[in-house]
Amino acid sequence: ALSDYIYEKSMLTVKYEFVTPVFLDVIPTLDVKVATGYSMTQTQADIEEVLAAQFALGTTTKLGTTIKYSNVISAINNLDGVAWVNGVLEIKKDLSNTYSSLATFGETLDAAPILPGSVRVFIADEYVTTDDDEGNFSYSHGGTTISGTVNYTTGEVLLTISPAPTAVYVRYQQTTTQLSLTDIVIDGAGTGISSAIGGFTEAMQGSVIYLTGGGATAGWYQIIEYTSGNAITIDQSAGANKTGVTGNVSTSVGGNRFGNIVPTLGQICELAEVDIVNIEME
Repeated sequence: ALSDYIYEKSMLTVKYEFVTPVFLDVIPTLDVKVATGYSMTQTQADIEEVLAAQFALGTTTKLGTTIKYSNVISAINNLDGVAWVNGVLEIKKDLSNTYSSLATFGETLDAAPILPGSVRVFIADEYVTTDDDEGNFSYSHGGTTISGTVNYTTGEVLLTISPAPTAVYVRYQQTTTQLSLTDIVIDGAGTGISSAIGGFTEAMQGSVIYLTGGGATAGWYQIIEYTSGNAITIDQSAGANKTGVTGNVSTSVGGNRFGNIVPTLGQICELAEVDIVNIEME
């Protein structure tokens, strides 16, 4: 019987299938302080060099490989010329003017879910506006108007822009949602959170929850106490006696706001550019 089993297994074949990868264009957006006695120009060049090493295709970045924020920041901090650095990892996505008949530009963003309040719109490489934390865009300045929506769960962005520009892209941050609830009730103190559906775990203490809707003050709140699978306490009031509130629990502010980019198995991160928005001497 054993010999028959071994023979059967020996006849198994392995099927290989080619996967066309989806490239995530990652932009480290940094604020840097240069150590006394070092050149800002040389330090910037050194930063770009170490970041390129963090995104070396086939070695430090592969299909489905997470880009860890801690590794990126450590590599920069280890440079002699860097006294201090802070920043975020953004993903860049070009929008299409043929995506939908309902908008002048649109696209489905990769690596959803998307961090509320992180979707920044660029026209002609110039920053224009950001979503309002509630999934909406509303902008009017200098003859340009923008309206539209972003679905943080699916990643779909729809923008109506007048006058219609030639090209538009967005830069945004990924989030990692541990739990999504739509039946949250906030107590009279504004800090007690309960849900009949539930799903809270003790491991979520110290994580954050994004609350919106139901009259709650939209924003990120830290979970400071786990009571049960149906109840937690947050660090500050989100509004007293609210019902029908939506909440998304993440591992850190926005999941990856100051954290990682987590691609799926068919996605791979590549360094699109390095954006040092501020660099100054110590």
